[in-house]
Amino acid sequence: MHELSLAEALYKSVEDWRSANGGKIVSVTVEIGRLGGVDPEALEYAFGMVAPYPVKTILLPLRFRCGGCGKETETDRLPECCPACGADAMRLRRLNGRELSIREIEVEDV
Repeated sequence: MHELSLAEALYKSVEDWRSANGGKIVSVTVEIGRLGGVDPEALEYAFGMVAPYPVKTILLPLRFRCGGCGKETETDRLPECCPACGADAMRLRRLNGRELSIREIEVEDV
């Protein structure tokens, strides 16, 4: 379960931030790309094993730009063609999908 090592790394990053900025961490929000191979539920479970506060996960939509018409599209799955002009999927350039980043650290002032 590689989510455990990811949870440990995220926890270390949050604690490094807390050490530098102070405050009591209430929760953490993490963005996950759909093609990154990270199971959001497994990450939440693993994070609960290493941290005294919860993590909330957001699964990001995939974003593509068409090489034919230039239109950007967001979707939950890999498209077969451009929804704007019908261009073949080979003309679509993926703009995201492998993210794993901390979006928000909720802090309670002490």
